[in-house]
Amino acid sequence: MPPKEDDESIDTRSFLDDLDLTLEDSQRDIVAEVLKKSGDYYRITPKNIELHAAEIVEITGCSLQTASSVLRCVIFLAIRLVSQDSEIHDVALIIEELKELAPNLTTEQEKRLTHLLPLIVARTETIEKSFSNRGFLPMFEDLDATIELRSNHSPFEIGKTGTLKEISFTPIASIRLTLDSGTPDEICFQATQQDLEDLQTKVALLLTNLSTLENLKMVNHERHDQ
Repeated sequence: MPPKEDDESIDTRSFLDDLDLTLEDSQRDIVAEVLKKSGDYYRITPKNIELHAAEIVEITGCSLQTASSVLRCVIFLAIRLVSQDSEIHDVALIIEELKELAPNLTTEQEKRLTHLLPLIVARTETIEKSFSNRGFLPMFEDLDATIELRSNHSPFEIGKTGTLKEISFTPIASIRLTLDSGTPDEICFQATQQDLEDLQTKVALLLTNLSTLENLKMVNHERHDQ
């Protein structure tokens, strides 16, 4: 299910600014690029939105602020659409809801919304699938790691004979997992080679199970279409 928006928690002034910018004719190319990212909407949070916006900046050459504003606005509208109880996404009803949220919505903005919202509706299936990935727990975002050599001895320990002793080192991985939300949003830990091999086995099993379920879903979908 997509995240529900709480009107009382919405910064109305900020949303109106984003909406004004998004509905400008000059932003059509940016809106098009934002819509292409519809499959990743569930991954975009206030914490990482600028990272996703930077990809749009690289393609369109717009400012980071503009890309972020359009991204926020389109995702907000997408949530409104896919949160409707009816399978028929009523653009007029969404506009009426927006007018309650933003009473100063102009006739020109309404007109432009009637062009923008159907573009979002056309990607409803992708957006719904995207948000279905979003649960109550934080999502995995990134993994960084370094390999270190550990020893109980000094690297240049000298023996009783005055010669350098052969020192054995044990490699260990220091790992940082980054999450898209939550407190804390980073988890740091260490793991040995055996730990990582065990993890690799478990992840491989998870991938197999996920693939099996995905194939089963596709088969059921094909039967439903017949």
